[in-house]
Amino acid sequence: MRTKVFALYNNKGGVSKTTTTFNLAAYLSEKEKRKVLLIDADSQANITELFFASDPNFWDSSSDVLPGDSILDALRPRLEGNASRVDVKNIALLVNKKYPNLSLLRGDINFSALAEGYFSSSVEQAITSNINQKHTYLCLRRLVTDLIETHKFDHVIFDLGPSTGAISRLALLACDGYFVPVTPDRFSALAVKSLPMVIAEWFKHDKLILSTMSPYGLENHYEVPLFCGAISQQFQVHKGKIKKSYERWAERIVDQLKENFLENENIPSKTSLGTNPIIAQIENLGPVVPVAQMVGKAIFDISQEDTKYASSSGQMYYGAVFEPWEEKIKLYKKEMMKLVKALE
Repeated sequence: MRTKVFALYNNKGGVSKTTTTFNLAAYLSEKEKRKVLLIDADSQANITELFFASDPNFWDSSSDVLPGDSILDALRPRLEGNASRVDVKNIALLVNKKYPNLSLLRGDINFSALAEGYFSSSVEQAITSNINQKHTYLCLRRLVTDLIETHKFDHVIFDLGPSTGAISRLALLACDGYFVPVTPDRFSALAVKSLPMVIAEWFKHDKLILSTMSPYGLENHYEVPLFCGAISQQFQVHKGKIKKSYERWAERIVDQLKENFLENENIPSKTSLGTNPIIAQIENLGPVVPVAQMVGKAIFDISQEDTKYASSSGQMYYGAVFEPWEEKIKLYKKEMMKLVKALE
């Protein structure tokens, strides 16, 4: 069974979460021919920027008004109104110009300022008899369920900020599963110690809240999202091997992931992981990433001609200069394939 709804989540920033999320979504839509929806729940709205990057008019536009509805637009009838359930037929989604199977419910820089307070209140009060707070607590789960049913999406993918706030909490609870992106450094090692404690508390509290829904005729059938594995990123290699300075932190992080995720009875994991929590390893891609952002392509789609944007002469790279790019792009595609396999 496919993991329909998922996120790449870590409360630590700088782990290439948004870049990998966009590229995985593009891979699923382009190479696997699946219908994919991105939901930008990060108030930085960076994945919205990536989504629009293939439109040459977007960067130069002086208008602050973007097409389509934002996540704030979509949820406003629930947050500020009386609608118990958002009517998804009224939500205007966007279709990517380069990847036609990829859609977006775009981000909004004001989303956190408004929604965080509503969601926080629902987390605290949904366990009571307050029916309004119960509806708010369930609204993201209902949103993705109804979007899948209406538009027949194969996958819905949340882009989340590096936060343990109520938005990240309710979005993660709306998922079937999640990946944890990490970088082999001290700060990621600390994050994979603290993050599972946070998530386990969310799951425990959610179980209590859901147990109160049935007497009010509200659904309570939601399953706990599964840990689908970790993605190690932003390390450097030498002669095909990860450099020792990164390797030592990578080994420590693997130990932490095993202890705090795989062996944690409060954190359900996909059984296919076995004893290895790392499912993909993406090395530092150097100039490939900013070029992909400039041309609005997924990294696996970067062509030789695109290298002219990295060249001081404006000429594309040839021969031995292009070969490292070609190798990085090929390896990146292989890692995307591993992530797709992990979703099955």
